[in-house]
Amino acid sequence: MLFGSDTTQQEQLSYATTLAETSLESEVLQKQAVSNSREQFANSPDLNSEILNAVMESMDAQMELSSKSLNSVEIR
Repeated sequence: MLFGSDTTQQEQLSYATTLAETSLESEVLQKQAVSNSREQFANSPDLNSEILNAVMESMDAQMELSSKSLNSVEIR
């Protein structure tokens, strides 16, 4: 299970929204979504890799922003 009892619904929603928005930026997925049925799209071999890319991009961005905030009184 991805979310445990230590995460709030707002944290869960924020995470899901970030991944969805990042995934929607994928040109590959955009083309497939337009050209296929919902079921076909859900079975796309590219969907898993694009979601993994979104997870990694989100993680990198969060780490970078957190690091900047931790290291700068002005940013905080």
